[in-house]
Amino acid sequence: MNFMVYPPSYVMRGAAAVTTEPGRDIYVSPNGDSWRLLCDPGTGQSFVRLDGNAASGAHVTEIGLSAFLAADRGGPEHQALWLLIATLMDGRPLSTGVLA
Repeated sequence: MNFMVYPPSYVMRGAAAVTTEPGRDIYVSPNGDSWRLLCDPGTGQSFVRLDGNAASGAHVTEIGLSAFLAADRGGPEHQALWLLIATLMDGRPLSTGVLA
């Protein structure tokens, strides 16, 4: 799998960058974990960033888009990304529905 895990200190140093980077929010869980779709401007590669909540250590994990999609375990963060992709493909407006 293609991913990187950063220590909690990365979140503190990078907090401003995380909130100002161009990308798309994918999902925020009830416990505060959040997933965001981003693109590395140097390589053009898309990836998903998971910002863990404080209770879980506030780790930041970056997962290559293809690895994230291949590891689809049916979780709400995966469903939300598939919904986003579907809306881009057929022009439908975003909704909170789940793809079949």
